[in-house]
Amino acid sequence: METNTQFNQKLERWLLQHWAGVDALTLAEGIARPEGSGYSATTMIVPATVTRGGATSEERIVVRMEPESSIVYPKHCTAFPSEIEQQYRAIEMLSAHSDVPVAPLIALEPDPTLLGLPFFAMEYIGGDVPIEDPIYTREGFFTEASPQQRRQMLQHGLQTMAKIHRIDWRAAGAEWLVDGGPNLHRDLQLWKDHAKKELAGRVHPDMERAFSWLSRQLDGGVIDLSEPVMCWGDARPGNMIWQDFTCQCVCDFESMTLAPAATDIGWWLMFDRYAHEAQGAERLPGELTREEQQAYFEQCSGREFGDLYFYELYAAVRYSVLVVSVMNRWVKRGVFEEDHTIWLQNPVADMMTAMMSERDAG
Repeated sequence: METNTQFNQKLERWLLQHWAGVDALTLAEGIARPEGSGYSATTMIVPATVTRGGATSEERIVVRMEPESSIVYPKHCTAFPSEIEQQYRAIEMLSAHSDVPVAPLIALEPDPTLLGLPFFAMEYIGGDVPIEDPIYTREGFFTEASPQQRRQMLQHGLQTMAKIHRIDWRAAGAEWLVDGGPNLHRDLQLWKDHAKKELAGRVHPDMERAFSWLSRQLDGGVIDLSEPVMCWGDARPGNMIWQDFTCQCVCDFESMTLAPAATDIGWWLMFDRYAHEAQGAERLPGELTREEQQAYFEQCSGREFGDLYFYELYAAVRYSVLVVSVMNRWVKRGVFEEDHTIWLQNPVADMMTAMMSERDAG
């Protein structure tokens, strides 16, 4: 069995071969090879001593490796053999075709034989990240900020999302993001099929009710399916790195797709609801309400979206499916017994149910 030292030596040699402008580098001792993996990628932050042009500095490198287990969300595209390559190509595309802040890439290694799984490396961007456990609206730098800083942070996050949507995805060659081109009907069916697979015969009544209502709205032509844009796919403050309450880096592109812009702002607003009502967290001074966030995003994007309930519920049901998927993998890892009910009874599912009750969708 390969030791951590052997793993680190291989990674060090690979970085020397692929990191442009680097003359020498030494990785810190004790950087452990990951024993498990995440659900979208395993991430390692690796300290390194780096020499360029005779000058040496202490830096950090981020290495993201392909997950060993199946991913928790359905695949919108099959353009690349690994999930990690899809993420790399998304960041590469944003870097080349926009001023959206992303981490500088070092290189991609699609061959799994070197470290056991495909991976890519990028430079480390320091800063604050809103946490989920405990939720950032209850603890952490966001709660310690001034009202003006909180407002600035939300506004800058919405500005950054609008930048992603303004990218000319055709000129960027982003057709690969979805098999067969943008199609919200197909996307909804992908999530329904994924939910059925992950539930494996179990019944989730409110999820079924939400999917049925969403399908009826789409099939009835009620929903305005505007021109698709390049959608981030997991739009929320916790997927950004912040310095002085300004976004320095957008992260996590596993769900990037082509879809109406309302898909992203719907997810953003749903997650705002999750971070407040679903967690019993009061809105802090300076925080924009969801209505104010939508209005500000409309100002940034130059268009009005009207009633976003469909897209917010679409986000909530997808999030509920992800909870089922994650719970299934926790059972496989021995974290939970097979007969647990968290897959059905959890804050995300409760939020989805409350949303349907508010509007009597069903």
